[in-house]
Amino acid sequence: MKKGLILSFITIIFWALSSVCTRFVAIRYEVSPSIFTYLKFFTAAIVLIIIAGPGRGGISTIKRPHTWLYSIFLIGTNLFFMLTMLYMPATKASLLLLGDIVVSMPLVWFLFNRKPTKTEMSGALVILGALYMITQGLNPETKFLGVLCIMIAIVFGVVRAIIAEIHPDSNNAKTVKDECRVTGYVSMVTSFIFIIFTLILAGLKMSLSAEIIDSSVFAQILPDISNFYHKETVLSGIIIGAFIIPFSMYFFFCSAKHAKSEVFFMVAALHPFAIYAFELLFERCGLLSAKEISHKDLLCGLVIVIASTIMIIRKHRKSKMLAG
Repeated sequence: MKKGLILSFITIIFWALSSVCTRFVAIRYEVSPSIFTYLKFFTAAIVLIIIAGPGRGGISTIKRPHTWLYSIFLIGTNLFFMLTMLYMPATKASLLLLGDIVVSMPLVWFLFNRKPTKTEMSGALVILGALYMITQGLNPETKFLGVLCIMIAIVFGVVRAIIAEIHPDSNNAKTVKDECRVTGYVSMVTSFIFIIFTLILAGLKMSLSAEIIDSSVFAQILPDISNFYHKETVLSGIIIGAFIIPFSMYFFFCSAKHAKSEVFFMVAALHPFAIYAFELLFERCGLLSAKEISHKDLLCGLVIVIASTIMIIRKHRKSKMLAG
């Protein structure tokens, strides 16, 4: 119990550090969100494969369609979450990301016939109300783009979780090293393909005339070839991918093995507040500003955390009663 609790806290610390560092490099160095995300996951994948060593669930994982779908939605979730943090602090973005609890309910009901209970429906309404209050405190000029990005991130995240639930190799992974190996190969192959695909698009854009680029919205949003040798983008992606992401995944797998589900979810619910602590630390160091985060945001966050924790604990206890 004690070991699982410690591992759960270490996991959310790495999660929070990842979010705040990502926002820092996005704002301070104007890194390319797509190239940064792909490099981050490619580097993290290599570290995870090294940690896992040889074993089952490696190359065979790549052959499954589940793997490709999971990877696309994993990278998409992180990419749009990063884009969200261009328009709001990481704390607000992480609180809004808790909207995945509400979005997942109708999808799980439709796909797995898991009808939400009255407690879950009541909790969802409370969470929606708190999320609405948080969005009212966003900058009116960037509010639409910020909310749009976080909504896409939420949908991507929910779909990713559903794919993970039915992924054969993920379900058959018995040890922490098995989990690391499966995740490593999945992330490495997909992020590499994304890098190559983006490089091709950047090459196509380079061949277009300035008149075509100026007159086409699609051409303007294509990546630039300069993003691939932008020093800050490359270095930050590699550093965060090597020293934060793989260890957040490793400790997550460890905590899943040693902590009871309700214990981990209760600790994980504190994730936005861990992010807030890091944003305050970065503000003290003159690296980021946390002034956009109000007491109302934190109060709404507390309401969301309490409501989601109650929903998760009630659901877990009900499943244990049915199983026993």
